[in-house]
Amino acid sequence: GGDNTDAIYYMCPVDPARRYRISGNRGDSVYFSMTAYNEPSPGAWSDRIVAILRDDDLDIDDDGNFTFDFGPEPDAAVLMTRDYQADPLVGRPVTWTIEALDPPGPFRHGEAETAAALRASAAWLRTMFAIVPLAVGVKNTDAHGLGHETAMAANDFADPYQVPDANFGWSARDACYAYGSFDLAEDEALVVTHRPPGCRFWNLVVWNQFMAVPGVSDARSSLNGFTAVPNSDGSVTVVVSRGTTDHPNSLTTLDYPRGNLAFRWFLADAVPARPEVRLVKVAAAPTAVT
Repeated sequence: GGDNTDAIYYMCPVDPARRYRISGNRGDSVYFSMTAYNEPSPGAWSDRIVAILRDDDLDIDDDGNFTFDFGPEPDAAVLMTRDYQADPLVGRPVTWTIEALDPPGPFRHGEAETAAALRASAAWLRTMFAIVPLAVGVKNTDAHGLGHETAMAANDFADPYQVPDANFGWSARDACYAYGSFDLAEDEALVVTHRPPGCRFWNLVVWNQFMAVPGVSDARSSLNGFTAVPNSDGSVTVVVSRGTTDHPNSLTTLDYPRGNLAFRWFLADAVPARPEVRLVKVAAAPTAVT
């Protein structure tokens, strides 16, 4: 899945026939959840959310501690935890402990099991390399009739969408996503404006074509609803460029000329409207909120 500077993820394979006890502490999380996903065939990416437990489903004590049991859950192959932080540099992450309550079955290891594991690994890698590097749209304004949920033209976003129970990969059921791409000359910038819906958390991240954020300590390639400075009407404008600008919501691609952009909105009241994007010269980009 795509990099996210505001989140901490853990994955844990599970046996659908066994019971587990999961406990921890919520720390400074603004949203956390645990999602169970299927594995349609060995090594295949998940195509269905089997179960989800989020923070507001749990009994959390005054100290932030929680405990719950999970399973047996038919079709559950892996658990993924999500921990979203307003400021992950200083926030206390969610702590997780998992304990199997049922004994495991006999461990079998031989040529057949090894061959099956290698085939599953190869299947997983084939899917990964069919996806990355991510495509970057064409830098023009021609209309396109192809594509699903991803803008075909660079410097634009596709329409946001709510994740259904049937998915591909390990998407978050509570999320709305919108993806776009950028193709910028050194003197160009994208001015991205959107109106966040009522939601628990949202962010915008800059990705390279391998879904990684170009993270450095002295620049910023992502922002969220807690760090963004809104306009007077409640909308948020972000300026994306290959360097940095004076705008308070300036994001840098770290001089990558081409790459991708990802919006996430969690527990949104409604699917957001499509973000508005303008391609401008850096010299003409706004330097303050409106």
